[in-house]
Amino acid sequence: TADKRKKPNKFLRIENISPLWERGFVTYNTAMQEDRDMLTGIEQTLAFEKGSSVHDDAPDADEGAISILQESFRREAFQPLIGTSKTNSKFIW
Repeated sequence: TADKRKKPNKFLRIENISPLWERGFVTYNTAMQEDRDMLTGIEQTLAFEKGSSVHDDAPDADEGAISILQESFRREAFQPLIGTSKTNSKFIW
């Protein structure tokens, strides 16, 4: 499906997630290590830099997928609390 998010500059979005690769949080399926599309995507990701004329469709798609995963995780991890707050009587005016 199309990515309909309101997005900042493509370079900045992709650069912001580059630490995920650097820290080893992004992995690729070894069963697809000979897949031409996978190799092209990895090549685009490794060649990505500001001002480059190399295609950047793969890193852009990865950024979109990572954004969706991060948003989904935030929603699942958030546990709203409902109730009353405890007040300290000496601070009540």
